[in-house]
Amino acid sequence: PDSTMTAEKKSYMEALRGLPSADAVVSLAHRHATLQEEYHRLKFTIRRRVHKKLVVQNTAAANMKSFAEESMGTIAGWITAQTAYFAVLECIDAWSIPADWKSFAARLIYAVFASITVPLADWALSGKADSAQTHFLADQIRLIRVCLPKFYAWAWKDVVAAVLTLAGRSFWPELIATVTLSAVLILVHMTPLFHRATAAVREKSSADNPAMRMVANLGSLGLAVGFAWNSVASWGPKRLMQEVQAPIFVFMIQFLYYVVISVAIVFINARWSKAEDHVKEIEDEKGREQRPEPGETRALPEKIGLASDAELGRAVEAPAAGEVAGEVMREMVCDLVEEAHEVVCLA
Repeated sequence: PDSTMTAEKKSYMEALRGLPSADAVVSLAHRHATLQEEYHRLKFTIRRRVHKKLVVQNTAAANMKSFAEESMGTIAGWITAQTAYFAVLECIDAWSIPADWKSFAARLIYAVFASITVPLADWALSGKADSAQTHFLADQIRLIRVCLPKFYAWAWKDVVAAVLTLAGRSFWPELIATVTLSAVLILVHMTPLFHRATAAVREKSSADNPAMRMVANLGSLGLAVGFAWNSVASWGPKRLMQEVQAPIFVFMIQFLYYVVISVAIVFINARWSKAEDHVKEIEDEKGREQRPEPGETRALPEKIGLASDAELGRAVEAPAAGEVAGEVMREMVCDLVEEAHEVVCLA
């Protein structure tokens, strides 16, 4: 009877009458877990779509910027190489050697000079753009660093052109020189020293120094190797163009050669890109297997801080049921309202 109950027991019973049953608490907990799982799945999907759009936009902007910088760097490398060639040629004009050998010597002198100064300048300017006081100065430093590899590449491309000229511009000597150059460059890329040098430059580690920059710059000889292989591949079209007189036929032969080479390059790049994408997908799949999905549902006891649904029921019926169940109810209702609001906003 109420008359025999103490004030403490009366307050406890009044608090207990206002609470829902254990089944209602468990049902709300399951409802909360289901809604939270849907919320995480929706949030992850929207975030992934937005991320893809941002990646596409950033990639397009980066490609345009890279194309402009590469174009300016190529023009700067070409003009600088030509200017240095004529300057060196004037200095060695008194040498009593054939003109082709004199041209080769001038190209080689500039290439050696570029092989020393380009790595030194690149190493000295490394990190200067980040510490520049003005945006204009930082942009100029970045542009100079973009141009530096082109100075190096164009210098050695002209050396290869001079070597092919000395070979008589015939097919077999050009093919032998091209294959030899490609084999040497492949062997250099396979050496541990080249891998250490490129890693040191890329990671800006303590091993990054002018000597390592000189070794890593050997990776910029692609222009020279490409020019050599183009000279070999264009041997047939050049012979055909020598047999025709009309400019329109010369243009048609050159254009057909351009189309064939472009299709071959695009096809090879596409095949290699597919292989690279396949490797990346395998690596990403391995990474996803090692971490849980964002929308993966955790166990219900982890969500509500209890060991099991049975313990939740016992907690409601326990002497401290008002305090425990009330706290659980308040936290879950607050989370439910907050996450429902976020789900609506995201939707």
